[in-house]
Amino acid sequence: MVISKLLDLGVRRSLVPWIINFLSNRRHRVKLGDITSDWLPMKAGVPQGTKLDPILSLVMINNLNPRSSGTDIWKYVDDVSTSEGLAKNSNSNMQSNLDSICSWSLQNYMKLNVEKCKELRICFQKGKPELLPLLIDEQALEIVQSHKVLGLIIQNNLKLNEHIDSVVSKASKRLYIIRTLRRSGVPAEDLLEIYFAIIRSVLEYCCVVWHNNLPSYLANQLERVQKRALRIILPEYTYSEALTFLKCTRLDERREKLCFKTLKNIPQGSPLFSHIPTPRDTCCDYNLRNSNALTTIKCRTERNRITDALREDKTAYYKVQFDKVKHDPKQAWKTVNKILNRKQKCPDINSVKTQNGEITDPNELAESFNDYFTNIGPDIAKTIDKGDRNFTDYITRVTSNFKFQAVSESKVHRLLLSLNPGKSTGIDKIPAKIIRIASPVIANSLAKIFNRAITSESAPSEWKAARVTPLHKKALETC
Repeated sequence: MVISKLLDLGVRRSLVPWIINFLSNRRHRVKLGDITSDWLPMKAGVPQGTKLDPILSLVMINNLNPRSSGTDIWKYVDDVSTSEGLAKNSNSNMQSNLDSICSWSLQNYMKLNVEKCKELRICFQKGKPELLPLLIDEQALEIVQSHKVLGLIIQNNLKLNEHIDSVVSKASKRLYIIRTLRRSGVPAEDLLEIYFAIIRSVLEYCCVVWHNNLPSYLANQLERVQKRALRIILPEYTYSEALTFLKCTRLDERREKLCFKTLKNIPQGSPLFSHIPTPRDTCCDYNLRNSNALTTIKCRTERNRITDALREDKTAYYKVQFDKVKHDPKQAWKTVNKILNRKQKCPDINSVKTQNGEITDPNELAESFNDYFTNIGPDIAKTIDKGDRNFTDYITRVTSNFKFQAVSESKVHRLLLSLNPGKSTGIDKIPAKIIRIASPVIANSLAKIFNRAITSESAPSEWKAARVTPLHKKALETC
């Protein structure tokens, strides 16, 4: 499928055998704790962590486009989001758009996970319109109040409470690392760099999207995390003194600068350029209350009044609920967890139920996962009707003026010296600094390997390896 799409996009036919060879003859095994399974051949997918992986992924989803006018679609690897803006008393075309996506997935031998597909409705009308449920494979999508899209939690009221609470909770848990390192005697300068890398980056993730919609009480929550971090690094300084001593800036000031930097980098022909606020028609030299040179969108006061009324009703409701259980601590905590909507932690996978029974032995668990991952591609391929085209037709040598030049030893030596010692190591666990030191010795051997790969039109099997640690989103009891 991907080879056919590459040819349709006009990729040189002489490059196709290279891509086929890179995707062929790969092996796979599963590591569960200290136990590893046997190596099995992989007959589907691409090596994760390689530069060719995202390119082939973009090729696969390149022709997935919205079917109906008025609908938009955003694609990010295997995540697809589609939206539609509806005027009052108008009909929705979202179902036909979903049908088009389902049809595209079937044509490309993919299957949508209905359980992960959610519907988020954003409406500020008093009388919300009655819309038909959206269906995928005759299953209705779950309507949610909020959903995480590429790390940003979007609520149906477009508020940021859930996202900021999630970010603050995640960043606060990492303060323990700073506290432990300080007790170990790590200098303040190094602690500050660690704070920038693992904590402030979390607080500022995607801030250009939500900064200008952030109320002051949520901004204070973010600022308090930085205050706690600087108090750990410099306990004898106040917050303002620590900022001056460490040459740091407040988080709200940094977000403001990042927003302006992003706006300046938007090209004039970009679709985002139309969303930039236009300059005001008239400006005054006097210091007035509204000194902004750009036009601002005014909010309706009626919406604020409704929000205040809802807040008062919620306060009264919570007071009644806590009065009922004030003499029962157990029920009181249940009420708190229910109000906070806390989710239980996903348990570790200690057993898997299969058609042949339940597996509890760690070795058998690793082997069962390995069999599943290595056979999922061939199992799907068995259900696909064979066509007239075969990928082996493209492996034959093609006469072309396109040729790869041989790699010289001096060029390999220069490339090795240009490696960044600050980057992480690869599968071989050899630091870039060691490779740079050994470059005069290993440059000749590497040049021979590269040239042998060019002349034979094949890549060594070691180059196709990729080590990936899966992050389970949810523990499943069945397989």
